[in-house]
Amino acid sequence: MDAREKILEAAARLLAEAPAAEVSTRAVCEAAGVGAPMLYRLFGDKAGLLAAVVDRGFEQYLASKRAARPGDDPVADLRSGWDNHLRFALEHPHHYRLMYSPELTVPPAAAREAHALLHAILERCAAA
Repeated sequence: MDAREKILEAAARLLAEAPAAEVSTRAVCEAAGVGAPMLYRLFGDKAGLLAAVVDRGFEQYLASKRAARPGDDPVADLRSGWDNHLRFALEHPHHYRLMYSPELTVPPAAAREAHALLHAILERCAAA
């Protein structure tokens, strides 16, 4: 596992354990076994690290969304998508909390893709 992955894994793990999503970069570096210069070189700052963790969460979230194939009933597809959304939230509460945090001012590309997938299924429902 490279340094970037180690840092992302450590940050996600620490965020899962932190009740208010407060994790220091020092704690992340210690947990990942890297120095602070490496974290700052890869992510710029704490906000960049959190954005990368959020992006990773959305990528995990999208894995099931991308795999889903549309059926004949768009309403059933919408319900299934909602069930998958809730399942992800329950299985990954720390990622979910960050992904939908009001502090996230610029959504990552994966978030925009998730929104586009939702919009497409809502259009199918409206057309039905």
